[in-house]
Amino acid sequence: MAAHVNVSFNQHVKLPAEVAYRLLCDWEDHSRWVSLTKVEVHSSDSFTAYTGIGPLRLKDRMQVLSRDDEQRAVVVVKLGPVLTGSAGFKVKTYSATSCVVSWTEELHIPYLPGFTAILLRPLTRLLFRRALRRLA
Repeated sequence: MAAHVNVSFNQHVKLPAEVAYRLLCDWEDHSRWVSLTKVEVHSSDSFTAYTGIGPLRLKDRMQVLSRDDEQRAVVVVKLGPVLTGSAGFKVKTYSATSCVVSWTEELHIPYLPGFTAILLRPLTRLLFRRALRRLA
């Protein structure tokens, strides 16, 4: 049975909302703030993230499902081969110089047993919170 990892959290980011949203939508730039990750952009709404080192590198193909620049919200679908599901974020103004990013991940990992989700949930949350802190 596949592991299902659902993570949702809000992260305060010390950047104006417009700047944070622009950086989050710059797929290739994710390499600067997501640890051990390189992104190959195929088009404005299709990209592949490679996370890890050498043969321990995870390929995460993604397609933008929806993007609302006015609401500063994006949802992507994960196309496999290892990770499927969806991910998304919404950026809200907190002050003139900061914002709150609401992040969600709904991952399905067919190659891992279901019980591993208990370990992967906090790890996933920790990694994305750290990445959002590095964004600023």
